[in-house]
Amino acid sequence: MGVTARHMRRAAPVVASATVVTTLVTCLIIAKANNVYTGGLTWPYFSDLGRDSPGYYVFCVGLTIVAMALCATWYFNYKFQSSALRIPTLLGYVSPFVSWTARASTAIGIISTIGLPILAFFSTASCPSLHNNAAYWFFLLETMAIFLNTFVSYRLFNSAKVPEVTAGEIPVICDFEDIDAESKFYGLRRTLRLQVVCSALFFVAFLLYLPIGLSVVQPFKRLTIDRCLEHDLGALYCSVTMKFDDVFTKLWNYEDDYYATQMRAAAQLGCILTLVGYSISFLTHHVESGHTQLFPRLQKMKITLGTILLLNAAAFFGGIAAAPCDTTALSKLLMNENVKTCRADSGYNAASMTAATDAQVTAVCNSKACTEAMKTLKEVAPQECTIGPIRLYADVIDPLEQRCGRKSGSVGAGSVGAGSANASAPGSGPSVGDVGSGSVAKSPTTTKPRTNAPTSSPSTTPRNGGSDTVSLSAFGAVVVLATVVAAIL
Repeated sequence: MGVTARHMRRAAPVVASATVVTTLVTCLIIAKANNVYTGGLTWPYFSDLGRDSPGYYVFCVGLTIVAMALCATWYFNYKFQSSALRIPTLLGYVSPFVSWTARASTAIGIISTIGLPILAFFSTASCPSLHNNAAYWFFLLETMAIFLNTFVSYRLFNSAKVPEVTAGEIPVICDFEDIDAESKFYGLRRTLRLQVVCSALFFVAFLLYLPIGLSVVQPFKRLTIDRCLEHDLGALYCSVTMKFDDVFTKLWNYEDDYYATQMRAAAQLGCILTLVGYSISFLTHHVESGHTQLFPRLQKMKITLGTILLLNAAAFFGGIAAAPCDTTALSKLLMNENVKTCRADSGYNAASMTAATDAQVTAVCNSKACTEAMKTLKEVAPQECTIGPIRLYADVIDPLEQRCGRKSGSVGAGSVGAGSANASAPGSGPSVGDVGSGSVAKSPTTTKPRTNAPTSSPSTTPRNGGSDTVSLSAFGAVVVLATVVAAIL
Protein backbone atom coordinates (compact mmCIF):
# COMPACT_ATOMS: atom_id res chain seq x y z
CA MET A 1 0.00 0.00 0.00
CA GLY A 2 1.57 3.28 -1.13
CA VAL A 3 1.59 6.68 0.50
CA THR A 4 -1.54 7.78 -1.36
CA ALA A 5 -3.41 4.64 -0.32
CA ARG A 6 -2.35 5.16 3.32
CA HIS A 7 -3.74 8.68 3.27
CA MET A 8 -6.95 7.43 1.68
CA ARG A 9 -7.29 4.75 4.36
CA ARG A 10 -7.09 7.35 7.09
CA ALA A 11 -9.24 9.87 5.25
CA ALA A 12 -12.10 7.56 4.22
CA PRO A 13 -13.83 7.17 7.63
CA VAL A 14 -13.23 10.84 8.43
CA VAL A 15 -14.76 11.93 5.12
CA ALA A 16 -17.74 9.60 5.58
CA SER A 17 -18.44 10.76 9.13
CA ALA A 18 -17.82 14.45 8.50
CA THR A 19 -19.88 14.48 5.31
CA VAL A 20 -22.94 12.83 6.81
CA VAL A 21 -22.92 15.21 9.79
CA THR A 22 -22.34 18.23 7.55
CA THR A 23 -25.11 17.12 5.19
CA LEU A 24 -27.52 16.59 8.07
CA VAL A 25 -26.83 19.98 9.67
CA THR A 26 -26.88 21.84 6.34
CA CYS A 27 -30.19 20.29 5.28
CA LEU A 28 -31.67 21.08 8.69
CA ILE A 29 -30.63 24.73 8.45
CA ILE A 30 -31.98 25.04 4.90
CA ALA A 31 -35.27 23.38 5.88
CA LYS A 32 -35.77 25.69 8.85
CA ALA A 33 -34.80 28.77 6.88
CA ASN A 34 -37.18 27.93 4.00
CA ASN A 35 -40.05 26.73 6.18
CA VAL A 36 -39.96 23.24 4.64
CA TYR A 37 -42.81 21.03 5.81
CA THR A 38 -41.44 17.98 7.65
CA GLY A 39 -44.64 16.25 8.72
CA GLY A 40 -45.14 18.20 11.91
CA LEU A 41 -42.33 16.44 13.80
CA THR A 42 -40.08 18.17 16.30
CA TRP A 43 -37.11 16.25 14.92
CA PRO A 44 -37.88 15.29 11.32
CA TYR A 45 -36.76 12.36 9.22
CA PHE A 46 -33.47 12.99 7.48
CA SER A 47 -35.18 12.26 4.16
CA ASP A 48 -37.74 15.02 4.62
CA LEU A 49 -34.97 17.52 5.28
CA GLY A 50 -33.50 16.78 1.85
CA ARG A 51 -36.75 16.55 -0.06
CA ASP A 52 -37.06 20.10 -1.41
CA SER A 53 -34.61 22.26 -3.33
CA PRO A 54 -31.97 23.53 -2.52
CA GLY A 55 -31.60 21.02 0.32
CA TYR A 56 -32.27 18.24 -2.18
CA TYR A 57 -29.01 18.94 -4.01
CA VAL A 58 -27.05 19.02 -0.77
CA PHE A 59 -28.71 15.76 0.22
CA CYS A 60 -27.86 14.02 -3.08
CA VAL A 61 -24.25 15.20 -3.24
CA GLY A 62 -23.65 14.54 0.45
CA LEU A 63 -24.99 10.98 0.51
CA THR A 64 -23.19 10.11 -2.73
CA ILE A 65 -19.90 11.19 -1.17
CA VAL A 66 -20.76 9.25 1.99
CA ALA A 67 -21.45 6.12 -0.09
CA MET A 68 -18.08 6.32 -1.83
CA ALA A 69 -16.25 7.05 1.43
CA LEU A 70 -17.96 4.12 3.15
CA CYS A 71 -16.94 1.81 0.31
CA ALA A 72 -13.33 2.91 0.76
CA THR A 73 -13.62 2.57 4.54
CA TRP A 74 -14.85 -1.00 4.35
CA TYR A 75 -12.22 -1.91 1.76
CA PHE A 76 -9.27 -0.51 3.69
CA ASN A 77 -10.59 -2.01 6.91
CA TYR A 78 -10.54 -5.41 5.21
CA LYS A 79 -6.96 -4.83 4.05
CA PHE A 80 -6.00 -4.19 7.68
CA GLN A 81 -7.88 -7.21 8.98
CA SER A 82 -6.53 -9.59 6.35
CA SER A 83 -2.98 -8.48 7.13
CA ALA A 84 -3.49 -8.73 10.89
CA LEU A 85 -5.12 -12.16 10.62
CA ARG A 86 -2.49 -13.72 8.36
CA ILE A 87 0.06 -14.76 10.98
CA PRO A 88 -2.40 -15.70 13.81
CA THR A 89 -4.24 -17.88 11.29
CA LEU A 90 -0.97 -19.46 10.15
CA LEU A 91 -0.05 -20.28 13.74
CA GLY A 92 -3.50 -21.72 14.48
CA TYR A 93 -4.63 -19.09 17.00
CA VAL A 94 -7.43 -17.88 14.73
CA SER A 95 -9.75 -20.02 12.65
CA PRO A 96 -9.79 -19.48 8.87
CA PHE A 97 -13.51 -18.86 9.34
CA VAL A 98 -12.63 -15.44 10.77
CA SER A 99 -11.00 -14.43 7.49
CA TRP A 100 -14.11 -15.48 5.62
CA THR A 101 -16.19 -13.46 8.06
CA ALA A 102 -14.02 -10.42 7.37
CA ARG A 103 -14.60 -10.85 3.64
CA ALA A 104 -18.34 -11.23 4.17
CA SER A 105 -18.64 -8.12 6.36
CA THR A 106 -16.69 -6.10 3.81
CA ALA A 107 -18.80 -7.30 0.89
CA ILE A 108 -22.05 -6.64 2.75
CA GLY A 109 -20.85 -3.22 3.92
CA ILE A 110 -19.90 -2.18 0.39
CA ILE A 111 -23.13 -3.51 -1.14
CA SER A 112 -25.19 -1.65 1.47
CA THR A 113 -23.91 1.72 0.24
CA ILE A 114 -25.85 1.27 -3.02
CA GLY A 115 -28.93 2.34 -1.09
CA LEU A 116 -27.58 5.78 -0.17
CA PRO A 117 -27.54 7.49 -3.59
CA ILE A 118 -30.81 5.74 -4.50
CA LEU A 119 -32.67 7.07 -1.47
CA ALA A 120 -31.09 10.49 -2.01
CA PHE A 121 -32.04 10.95 -5.67
CA PHE A 122 -35.48 9.35 -5.32
CA SER A 123 -37.14 11.43 -2.62
CA THR A 124 -40.13 10.65 -0.42
CA ALA A 125 -42.23 12.89 -2.67
CA SER A 126 -41.26 11.53 -6.09
CA CYS A 127 -40.71 7.79 -5.41
CA PRO A 128 -41.65 7.00 -1.80
CA SER A 129 -41.59 3.20 -2.13
CA LEU A 130 -38.18 3.10 -3.81
CA HIS A 131 -36.85 5.63 -1.32
CA ASN A 132 -38.04 3.67 1.71
CA ASN A 133 -36.81 0.32 0.39
CA ALA A 134 -33.39 1.82 -0.36
CA ALA A 135 -33.22 3.13 3.21
CA TYR A 136 -34.22 -0.25 4.62
CA TRP A 137 -31.63 -1.93 2.36
CA PHE A 138 -28.87 0.31 3.65
CA PHE A 139 -29.64 0.04 7.35
CA LEU A 140 -30.35 -3.70 7.29
CA LEU A 141 -27.12 -4.59 5.47
CA GLU A 142 -25.09 -2.16 7.56
CA THR A 143 -26.43 -3.91 10.66
CA MET A 144 -25.18 -7.25 9.36
CA ALA A 145 -21.82 -5.82 8.32
CA ILE A 146 -21.29 -4.11 11.67
CA PHE A 147 -21.93 -7.21 13.73
CA LEU A 148 -19.76 -9.42 11.53
CA ASN A 149 -16.97 -6.86 11.64
CA THR A 150 -17.23 -6.55 15.43
CA PHE A 151 -16.88 -10.33 15.69
CA VAL A 152 -13.70 -10.15 13.60
CA SER A 153 -12.36 -7.38 15.84
CA TYR A 154 -13.11 -9.55 18.87
CA ARG A 155 -11.18 -12.47 17.41
CA LEU A 156 -8.28 -10.17 16.55
CA PHE A 157 -8.26 -8.89 20.11
CA ASN A 158 -8.20 -12.46 21.45
CA SER A 159 -5.28 -13.29 19.16
CA ALA A 160 -3.31 -10.53 20.89
CA LYS A 161 -3.85 -12.26 24.25
CA VAL A 162 -1.94 -15.43 23.31
CA PRO A 163 1.21 -16.28 25.35
CA GLU A 164 3.89 -13.62 25.24
CA VAL A 165 6.22 -15.66 23.04
CA THR A 166 3.76 -15.34 20.18
CA ALA A 167 1.92 -12.19 21.17
CA GLY A 168 5.13 -10.23 20.76
CA GLU A 169 6.14 -12.08 17.65
CA ILE A 170 2.99 -11.82 15.57
CA PRO A 171 3.97 -8.62 13.82
CA VAL A 172 1.50 -6.09 12.51
CA ILE A 173 3.39 -3.26 10.87
CA CYS A 174 2.18 -0.02 12.38
CA ASP A 175 2.28 3.72 11.88
CA PHE A 176 4.42 4.09 14.97
CA GLU A 177 8.17 3.69 14.87
CA ASP A 178 8.15 0.97 17.51
CA ILE A 179 5.25 -1.16 18.60
CA ASP A 180 5.28 -4.07 20.98
CA ALA A 181 2.74 -6.66 21.98
CA GLU A 182 1.37 -4.46 24.76
CA SER A 183 0.79 -1.49 22.47
CA LYS A 184 -0.90 -3.70 19.91
CA PHE A 185 -3.04 -5.27 22.64
CA TYR A 186 -4.30 -1.92 23.92
CA GLY A 187 -4.87 -0.63 20.39
CA LEU A 188 -7.03 -3.61 19.49
CA ARG A 189 -8.86 -3.37 22.81
CA ARG A 190 -9.61 0.31 22.21
CA THR A 191 -11.00 -0.47 18.77
CA LEU A 192 -13.09 -3.37 20.07
CA ARG A 193 -14.58 -1.36 22.95
CA LEU A 194 -15.64 1.48 20.68
CA GLN A 195 -17.12 -0.93 18.15
CA VAL A 196 -19.01 -2.88 20.81
CA VAL A 197 -20.53 0.27 22.29
CA CYS A 198 -21.46 1.76 18.91
CA SER A 199 -22.83 -1.52 17.54
CA ALA A 200 -24.95 -2.07 20.66
CA LEU A 201 -26.41 1.45 20.48
CA PHE A 202 -26.90 1.10 16.74
CA PHE A 203 -28.77 -2.17 17.23
CA VAL A 204 -31.15 -0.59 19.75
CA ALA A 205 -31.78 2.35 17.43
CA PHE A 206 -32.22 -0.01 14.47
CA LEU A 207 -34.86 -2.03 16.33
CA LEU A 208 -36.79 1.11 17.23
CA TYR A 209 -36.50 2.48 13.71
CA LEU A 210 -37.46 -0.57 11.63
CA PRO A 211 -38.85 -3.74 13.27
CA ILE A 212 -40.51 -2.14 16.30
CA GLY A 213 -41.15 1.23 14.70
CA LEU A 214 -42.87 -0.16 11.62
CA SER A 215 -45.03 -2.44 13.76
CA VAL A 216 -46.38 0.34 15.99
CA VAL A 217 -46.63 3.24 13.56
CA GLN A 218 -49.86 3.83 11.68
CA PRO A 219 -49.97 3.70 7.87
CA PHE A 220 -48.54 6.89 6.44
CA LYS A 221 -51.07 9.50 5.35
CA ARG A 222 -50.62 12.24 2.80
CA LEU A 223 -51.11 15.89 3.65
CA THR A 224 -54.22 17.37 2.08
CA ILE A 225 -54.00 20.44 -0.11
CA ASP A 226 -56.20 22.31 2.36
CA ARG A 227 -53.93 21.46 5.31
CA CYS A 228 -50.93 22.42 3.20
CA LEU A 229 -52.42 25.85 2.60
CA GLU A 230 -53.20 26.16 6.33
CA HIS A 231 -49.49 25.67 7.06
CA ASP A 232 -48.85 28.67 4.80
CA LEU A 233 -46.59 26.69 2.46
CA GLY A 234 -47.74 28.63 -0.60
CA ALA A 235 -50.54 28.11 -3.08
CA LEU A 236 -48.21 27.27 -5.98
CA TYR A 237 -46.26 24.81 -3.83
CA CYS A 238 -49.35 23.05 -2.47
CA SER A 239 -51.52 23.09 -5.61
CA VAL A 240 -48.91 22.58 -8.34
CA THR A 241 -45.42 21.62 -7.20
CA MET A 242 -46.46 19.03 -4.62
CA LYS A 243 -49.90 18.15 -5.99
CA PHE A 244 -50.66 14.42 -5.88
CA ASP A 245 -54.33 14.54 -6.89
CA ASP A 246 -57.24 16.87 -6.44
CA VAL A 247 -57.29 16.30 -2.67
CA PHE A 248 -53.83 15.31 -1.49
CA THR A 249 -50.29 16.55 -1.89
CA LYS A 250 -47.15 14.43 -2.21
CA LEU A 251 -46.20 15.43 1.34
CA TRP A 252 -46.59 13.07 4.30
CA ASN A 253 -48.51 14.06 7.42
CA TYR A 254 -47.32 12.48 10.68
CA GLU A 255 -49.31 14.71 13.04
CA ASP A 256 -52.06 12.14 13.63
CA ASP A 257 -49.48 9.58 14.80
CA TYR A 258 -46.97 11.96 16.31
CA TYR A 259 -45.36 9.93 19.13
CA ALA A 260 -44.73 6.68 17.25
CA THR A 261 -43.41 8.56 14.22
CA GLN A 262 -41.26 10.84 16.36
CA MET A 263 -39.75 7.76 17.99
CA ARG A 264 -38.83 6.39 14.56
CA ALA A 265 -37.32 9.69 13.46
CA ALA A 266 -35.25 9.88 16.64
CA ALA A 267 -34.19 6.25 16.19
CA GLN A 268 -33.13 7.04 12.62
CA LEU A 269 -30.95 9.85 13.97
CA GLY A 270 -29.51 7.41 16.50
CA CYS A 271 -28.63 4.98 13.70
CA ILE A 272 -26.86 7.75 11.81
CA LEU A 273 -24.85 8.98 14.80
CA THR A 274 -23.82 5.50 15.93
CA LEU A 275 -22.72 4.71 12.38
CA VAL A 276 -20.56 7.82 12.54
CA GLY A 277 -19.01 6.55 15.78
CA TYR A 278 -18.47 3.10 14.32
CA SER A 279 -16.73 4.58 11.29
CA ILE A 280 -14.37 6.49 13.57
CA SER A 281 -13.43 3.19 15.23
CA PHE A 282 -11.61 2.24 12.03
CA LEU A 283 -9.08 4.94 12.85
CA THR A 284 -8.26 3.70 16.34
CA HIS A 285 -6.06 0.75 15.37
CA HIS A 286 -3.56 2.99 13.47
CA VAL A 287 -2.18 -0.08 11.75
CA GLU A 288 -0.80 -0.37 8.26
CA SER A 289 -1.48 -3.54 6.36
CA GLY A 290 0.88 -5.28 4.03
CA HIS A 291 4.18 -4.09 2.71
CA THR A 292 3.89 -0.37 3.50
CA GLN A 293 6.44 -0.23 6.26
CA LEU A 294 8.58 -3.16 5.15
CA PHE A 295 11.24 -1.23 3.26
CA PRO A 296 11.78 1.51 5.88
CA ARG A 297 12.17 -1.21 8.51
CA LEU A 298 14.69 -3.08 6.42
CA GLN A 299 16.64 0.13 5.91
CA LYS A 300 16.86 0.45 9.68
CA MET A 301 18.36 -3.02 9.66
CA LYS A 302 21.06 -1.60 7.34
CA ILE A 303 19.93 -3.62 4.35
CA THR A 304 20.14 -1.38 1.30
CA LEU A 305 17.41 -0.99 -1.26
CA GLY A 306 19.73 -2.43 -3.89
CA THR A 307 20.11 -5.62 -1.87
CA ILE A 308 16.35 -5.94 -1.55
CA LEU A 309 15.88 -5.51 -5.28
CA LEU A 310 18.54 -8.11 -5.97
CA LEU A 311 16.93 -10.57 -3.56
CA ASN A 312 13.53 -10.10 -5.14
CA ALA A 313 14.97 -10.35 -8.64
CA ALA A 314 16.73 -13.57 -7.66
CA ALA A 315 13.56 -14.99 -6.15
CA PHE A 316 11.31 -14.10 -9.06
CA PHE A 317 13.63 -14.80 -11.97
CA GLY A 318 15.21 -18.03 -10.81
CA GLY A 319 18.47 -16.67 -9.43
CA ILE A 320 17.88 -18.60 -6.21
CA ALA A 321 17.39 -22.28 -6.90
CA ALA A 322 17.03 -23.47 -3.31
CA ALA A 323 13.72 -25.02 -2.33
CA PRO A 324 11.27 -23.07 -0.16
CA CYS A 325 11.53 -23.63 3.57
CA ASP A 326 8.90 -25.57 5.45
CA THR A 327 7.30 -22.56 7.14
CA THR A 328 4.88 -24.77 9.05
CA ALA A 329 7.77 -26.56 10.76
CA LEU A 330 9.57 -23.26 11.37
CA SER A 331 6.51 -21.69 12.97
CA LYS A 332 6.36 -24.54 15.51
CA LEU A 333 9.72 -23.39 16.86
CA LEU A 334 7.92 -20.42 18.39
CA MET A 335 6.97 -22.63 21.34
CA ASN A 336 10.48 -24.07 21.72
CA GLU A 337 11.82 -23.36 25.21
CA ASN A 338 15.28 -22.50 23.90
CA VAL A 339 13.79 -19.93 21.54
CA LYS A 340 11.88 -18.38 24.44
CA THR A 341 14.97 -18.34 26.66
CA CYS A 342 17.14 -16.97 23.85
CA ARG A 343 14.84 -14.04 23.38
CA ALA A 344 14.78 -13.41 27.12
CA ASP A 345 18.58 -13.62 27.35
CA SER A 346 19.19 -11.24 24.46
CA GLY A 347 16.37 -8.80 25.20
CA TYR A 348 15.59 -8.56 21.49
CA ASN A 349 12.08 -8.58 20.05
CA ALA A 350 11.74 -9.28 16.35
CA ALA A 351 8.34 -7.59 16.25
CA SER A 352 10.16 -4.25 16.39
CA MET A 353 11.73 -5.10 13.01
CA THR A 354 14.86 -3.13 13.95
CA ALA A 355 18.49 -4.18 13.90
CA ALA A 356 19.86 -5.89 17.01
CA THR A 357 22.38 -3.86 18.99
CA ASP A 358 25.96 -5.03 19.54
CA ALA A 359 25.10 -5.87 23.14
CA GLN A 360 22.17 -8.02 22.01
CA VAL A 361 24.34 -9.81 19.46
CA THR A 362 26.95 -10.49 22.15
CA ALA A 363 24.22 -11.86 24.41
CA VAL A 364 23.07 -14.15 21.62
CA CYS A 365 26.59 -15.39 20.99
CA ASN A 366 27.15 -16.17 24.67
CA SER A 367 23.74 -17.72 25.33
CA LYS A 368 23.57 -21.49 25.54
CA ALA A 369 19.85 -21.33 24.81
CA CYS A 370 20.54 -19.42 21.60
CA THR A 371 23.11 -22.04 20.63
CA GLU A 372 20.59 -24.84 21.15
CA ALA A 373 17.91 -22.84 19.34
CA MET A 374 20.23 -22.46 16.37
CA LYS A 375 20.93 -26.19 16.38
CA THR A 376 17.22 -26.90 16.43
CA LEU A 377 16.69 -24.49 13.56
CA LYS A 378 19.37 -26.29 11.54
CA GLU A 379 17.75 -29.64 12.30
CA VAL A 380 14.40 -28.38 11.04
CA ALA A 381 16.02 -26.88 7.94
CA PRO A 382 19.27 -28.83 7.34
CA GLN A 383 19.72 -27.48 3.82
CA GLU A 384 19.65 -24.07 2.21
CA CYS A 385 16.08 -22.97 1.61
CA THR A 386 14.24 -19.75 0.97
CA ILE A 387 11.42 -17.81 2.59
CA GLY A 388 10.30 -15.38 -0.06
CA PRO A 389 13.49 -13.58 -1.18
CA ILE A 390 15.40 -14.51 2.01
CA ARG A 391 17.89 -17.41 2.03
CA LEU A 392 17.96 -19.08 5.43
CA TYR A 393 21.68 -19.86 5.56
CA ALA A 394 23.21 -17.25 3.27
CA ASP A 395 21.19 -14.31 4.60
CA VAL A 396 20.47 -15.30 8.21
CA ILE A 397 22.43 -18.12 9.81
CA ASP A 398 25.88 -17.54 8.28
CA PRO A 399 25.85 -13.74 8.86
CA LEU A 400 24.96 -14.36 12.50
CA GLU A 401 27.82 -16.79 12.94
CA GLN A 402 30.16 -14.27 11.39
CA ARG A 403 28.97 -11.57 13.79
CA CYS A 404 29.59 -13.97 16.65
CA GLY A 405 33.18 -14.31 15.51
CA ARG A 406 32.95 -17.58 13.68
CA LYS A 407 34.45 -17.60 10.21
CA SER A 408 31.78 -18.67 7.79
CA GLY A 409 32.18 -19.77 4.24
CA SER A 410 30.22 -18.45 1.30
CA VAL A 411 26.87 -20.19 0.88
CA GLY A 412 25.46 -20.15 -2.63
CA ALA A 413 21.96 -20.52 -3.82
CA GLY A 414 21.98 -24.21 -3.14
CA SER A 415 25.55 -25.35 -2.52
CA VAL A 416 28.56 -24.70 -0.32
CA GLY A 417 31.79 -23.52 -1.87
CA ALA A 418 34.84 -25.71 -1.69
CA GLY A 419 36.59 -23.30 0.62
CA SER A 420 33.88 -23.42 3.27
CA ALA A 421 35.18 -26.45 5.10
CA ASN A 422 34.28 -24.93 8.44
CA ALA A 423 30.55 -25.18 7.87
CA SER A 424 29.24 -27.70 10.38
CA ALA A 425 26.64 -30.34 9.88
CA PRO A 426 23.43 -29.70 11.82
CA GLY A 427 23.91 -30.45 15.50
CA SER A 428 27.67 -31.14 15.24
CA GLY A 429 30.86 -29.14 15.38
CA PRO A 430 31.21 -25.66 16.85
CA SER A 431 28.03 -23.62 17.02
CA VAL A 432 27.10 -20.05 17.75
CA GLY A 433 27.35 -20.22 21.51
CA ASP A 434 30.68 -22.10 21.50
CA VAL A 435 32.60 -19.13 20.16
CA GLY A 436 33.32 -15.97 22.09
CA SER A 437 33.12 -12.56 20.49
CA GLY A 438 36.11 -11.86 18.32
CA SER A 439 37.39 -15.44 18.20
CA VAL A 440 37.51 -17.77 15.21
CA ALA A 441 36.73 -21.44 15.60
CA LYS A 442 37.87 -24.10 13.18
CA SER A 443 35.90 -27.22 12.51
CA PRO A 444 37.34 -30.56 13.60
CA THR A 445 38.80 -32.62 10.82
CA THR A 446 36.03 -35.18 11.28
CA THR A 447 33.29 -32.69 10.52
CA LYS A 448 31.84 -32.95 7.06
CA PRO A 449 30.65 -29.94 5.15
CA ARG A 450 26.94 -29.44 5.01
CA THR A 451 25.53 -30.85 1.81
CA ASN A 452 22.88 -28.85 0.03
CA ALA A 453 20.49 -29.67 -2.75
CA PRO A 454 21.81 -29.27 -6.30
CA THR A 455 21.00 -25.93 -7.86
CA SER A 456 19.31 -27.56 -10.81
CA SER A 457 16.86 -29.66 -8.80
CA PRO A 458 15.26 -28.25 -5.65
CA SER A 459 14.88 -30.84 -2.93
CA THR A 460 11.45 -32.16 -2.12
CA THR A 461 12.24 -33.99 1.09
CA PRO A 462 9.69 -33.66 3.89
CA ARG A 463 12.06 -31.61 6.01
CA ASN A 464 12.55 -28.66 3.74
CA GLY A 465 9.08 -28.74 2.33
CA GLY A 466 10.14 -28.99 -1.31
CA SER A 467 8.15 -27.66 -4.18
CA ASP A 468 4.94 -29.04 -2.67
CA THR A 469 5.05 -26.62 0.27
CA VAL A 470 2.34 -24.00 0.19
CA SER A 471 4.17 -20.72 -0.44
CA LEU A 472 3.45 -17.56 1.52
CA SER A 473 3.73 -14.00 0.36
CA ALA A 474 7.25 -12.63 0.60
CA PHE A 475 6.42 -10.38 3.51
CA GLY A 476 4.46 -12.99 5.44
CA ALA A 477 7.27 -15.49 5.01
CA VAL A 478 9.89 -13.03 6.21
CA VAL A 479 7.74 -12.39 9.28
CA VAL A 480 7.61 -16.11 10.09
CA LEU A 481 11.37 -16.32 9.76
CA ALA A 482 11.80 -13.29 12.00
CA THR A 483 9.69 -14.85 14.72
CA VAL A 484 11.70 -18.06 14.68
CA VAL A 485 15.13 -16.47 14.86
CA ALA A 486 14.13 -13.48 16.95
CA ALA A 487 17.64 -12.59 18.06
CA ILE A 488 19.30 -13.18 14.72
CA LEU A 489 18.40 -10.07 12.79
